[in-house]
Amino acid sequence: MQDLAVLTGIGIRAIVETVCNEKEAPGGNLARMIGGLATLNLITQTEAKILHDLRFMGNEAAHKVKTHTQEELNLAFDVVEHLLKTVYLLPEQTKHLPSPSRRPSGTRKTSE
Repeated sequence: MQDLAVLTGIGIRAIVETVCNEKEAPGGNLARMIGGLATLNLITQTEAKILHDLRFMGNEAAHKVKTHTQEELNLAFDVVEHLLKTVYLLPEQTKHLPSPSRRPSGTRKTSE
């Protein structure tokens, strides 16, 4: 079971790196690319800090064969799920929301 925990930690880091690569986040390494996601306004600075925690988890799993607890891995999965929703799903889903330019005539503008 420990082997699976190590591989899971590595896999979580790989997902983060894949998102960075797919979105062409600037930077020559994962640390910089995570910051690049924030620079591209795909995630917030707070989310970037959390992704760095996942990067460290993955590094420890890959280079020190460190196993993380089930609770840590579950939290990491939650973060990855949030990342995927934020970067891929929400932008597509919100295209279907009414915008001021598509608001039906006769509707009033609410204060922002």
